[in-house]
Amino acid sequence: MESLLTHRFTLTTQNVDNLYIRAGHSLVRTLQIHGNMFQVRCASTSTDGTFFLPEGVTPTAKGSPLTGAARQSLKCANCSSWLRPHVLWFDETYNERHYHHNSMIETAKRTRLLITVGTAGATTVPNQIVKRVISQGGLMFDINLADNLFAGLAMQSGRGIFIRRGSSEALVALLPTMASATSNL
Repeated sequence: MESLLTHRFTLTTQNVDNLYIRAGHSLVRTLQIHGNMFQVRCASTSTDGTFFLPEGVTPTAKGSPLTGAARQSLKCANCSSWLRPHVLWFDETYNERHYHHNSMIETAKRTRLLITVGTAGATTVPNQIVKRVISQGGLMFDINLADNLFAGLAMQSGRGIFIRRGSSEALVALLPTMASATSNL
């Protein structure tokens, strides 16, 4: 869909597993609103950026000590503080710098078709997205194997549908329709 819709496509994901990027989605069109567990940043915030885990860091068993090289590669080059996973922890709040909160809201304001896939709708930002799109009269498709909050919102809006199918099956089935409709968007 990203290839088909190009600049009109944005993927907003709660997943922190980096699978969307590994599958070929661009970083520019993917808002990872809960971060990415394969990226790190300075725990003391002495630097702004995030970057992928250093190559010297390899998985270890729980409780196993890190090697000296791994310990050193997990220190900020700027201030020597520990690097931390670039994920939204429960005691943190969304922000633009790390989690694209404002970008996500601005994108939702322009969204005319929202497809939610495989989520229960239990977190704040996805709820904000859905409510914004629905309040603006946008179309909404909810793809999920189970009934959920978003399925109900889609159906109640009068401009949405609930597709009770697996994501790989439903998205593949939607692609030809998306291809023929792109000239009308």
